[in-house]
Amino acid sequence: MNLRQSAFRLSAVGAVATAAVVCFSTSAFAGIATSTTGATLYCNTYNDGNFQGHADCWLTDTQADGDSVYAVMQADGWGSRRYNWYGGNGTTGVFTDNFGSDVVDWDYHYKVCRDVSFGSDNCSDWVHISA
Repeated sequence: MNLRQSAFRLSAVGAVATAAVVCFSTSAFAGIATSTTGATLYCNTYNDGNFQGHADCWLTDTQADGDSVYAVMQADGWGSRRYNWYGGNGTTGVFTDNFGSDVVDWDYHYKVCRDVSFGSDNCSDWVHISA
């Protein structure tokens, strides 16, 4: 998923929408950050009840190297999802990752990577939140 093509950008309207989501969340909230050389990721994760949850995330390119950045998300063994950001050094893509679970308690895993053009991608370790 290309964040730029999906028009995920922080604006007054986006901030109001994010605030509305926060106000209507029904359960656990957890925030966590991870980073690697050239990329950072911060997510606020919510357990919305009824076996549903979501994470509001900010993906930032922190290095002027011409490489894009991406986040990989996974909840309770469900398939991984990748969110790409091509905005360039010093820019941040904002996205929401929705997920479901077949259990009441869940583990939400994610990492951030720099998409190295010629070589192995540079990624953080997996981090997780349980709720």
